[in-house]
Amino acid sequence: MPNPNTGLTQIKSTDITDGTIVDADISPSASITTTKTEIATDLTETNNPFNIGVLGFKYAVNKGLTIFNLVDGIVDEFHSEGGVDTSENSNAIYDSTSDFYTNQQSGPYPGSPYIVSDFTSPGTYTAPATTTAINLLVVGGGGGGADGHPSYVGGGGGAGGLIYLNNLSVTSGGTYSVTIGEGGEGTGYPGPGTGEDGGDTTFVYSPSVNIIGEGGGASGYTNGTQRPGGSGGGLSNQPPVGNSGGLGTQSSNHPVTGLSDFEGTAYVNSPPSFSAEGSEQVGSFGNSAAGPQVYGFGGGGAGSTNFNHPNGAGQSIKSMGGEGLDYNILDGSTAVGFGGGGGAGAGPHPQSPGGEGGEGDEGGRSGGDGSGGDAVANTGGGGAGGHPGEAGDGADGRVIVATSQFLNSNTSMTLISDTFTANATPSKARIVLFAELPDGTSDFTVSATRDNTTFNSMTLTDEGFQAGSSGIKIFSGSTPLTGSASPQVQLRWKIVGSSLTGANKIHGVALQWA
Repeated sequence: MPNPNTGLTQIKSTDITDGTIVDADISPSASITTTKTEIATDLTETNNPFNIGVLGFKYAVNKGLTIFNLVDGIVDEFHSEGGVDTSENSNAIYDSTSDFYTNQQSGPYPGSPYIVSDFTSPGTYTAPATTTAINLLVVGGGGGGADGHPSYVGGGGGAGGLIYLNNLSVTSGGTYSVTIGEGGEGTGYPGPGTGEDGGDTTFVYSPSVNIIGEGGGASGYTNGTQRPGGSGGGLSNQPPVGNSGGLGTQSSNHPVTGLSDFEGTAYVNSPPSFSAEGSEQVGSFGNSAAGPQVYGFGGGGAGSTNFNHPNGAGQSIKSMGGEGLDYNILDGSTAVGFGGGGGAGAGPHPQSPGGEGGEGDEGGRSGGDGSGGDAVANTGGGGAGGHPGEAGDGADGRVIVATSQFLNSNTSMTLISDTFTANATPSKARIVLFAELPDGTSDFTVSATRDNTTFNSMTLTDEGFQAGSSGIKIFSGSTPLTGSASPQVQLRWKIVGSSLTGANKIHGVALQWA
């Protein structure tokens, strides 16, 4: 038969200009013996089908093809779920982002039920066996306010420092120690005196990393006695002296370092970008205002410094606590405020009420009887200042943990293809498998069928890593086909895993028959 490429019925040595013959120069129908060509038979029976499978897979990947038809073969690249019989799969999870099937996959927690651990006292958080990442809120105890006196107005206590981390990676089944910072007591009347600082709240993430919400600074009765802390305490004042409140030192004393989310992205401590993922919520100055009409400063909040609100022309000013921050971590939908600064005591003028607490009123408000209000329990809010009565107490801190990522883990999986019709009855099938198999090939059975009933198993050979990959390996195997193949030839491949412990990923399959 003439060669379709050359039209010649006989090839002479003079027809071979470079002195070599490659596979592409030879017609598939040519009858050539090994004595004439010195080409080993395993090259055509083994290597060529293997190479075709690899090249077919690469072509499908580059072209974004799910199904790529070969001559007497098919390639499934898993660009979508096409080519795979999902109705007959079991425990095979499809990852549409990276185009593979796996028995184990981490993903966003579906939200119902919403798994929450809420700590208002010391304890231990144990991550559920399926949990791989959490949302974490850590709030230090709020600082106590300062008492009032006829000659001065008591300042508000600073809120506890606040840290909120989204999708923090945790070890499934791991344990994490929790301590809760106590709120600082406000000073009693008559003073003068300085309130009590709030205590630190700690989530022990690892032996070397503690996530700490610093206790809020207390209010002081005169300049130099105001306290720094997670948020700074406000200052009590006697006119005409006005001074700044205590510094917020949460970010400088306890930056977010050595932590990453479930994807391995490191958190960066970058205040005051509170909306940025993994950024630390820092305390603020207790106050920066000064002037003869200011009769007391509110404490700083987690979300902002306190602020002064004019109230009457030429009259005194009410100083509110700094704003807190709202989170829906408790139930996934309802916003709750944390870390509001305590308001200053009420001023002597009727138009100068006491300062409000932070956003959500979690910080202490000035009482109508002259006593400072306590902060809302377990919010880390600062206590309010008094005038002329005793000051309010800061609130205890809190730790709230909610599952954000969970692990869907299966110890077995079955992945099976759709059926493909062959033009003739094949006697042999070969598979080229592209996969990550940490459990090894011994936990997997790979087979093929020509009648959709009799599945002939094959032993996989590890061919090494795919070019350019440090994870995906190429496996190959072959088997005789023994099914009846009547009335129609139906080719399928099937992969079954058992006793699986790791995340085994099947990226693609090339099935060839002859």
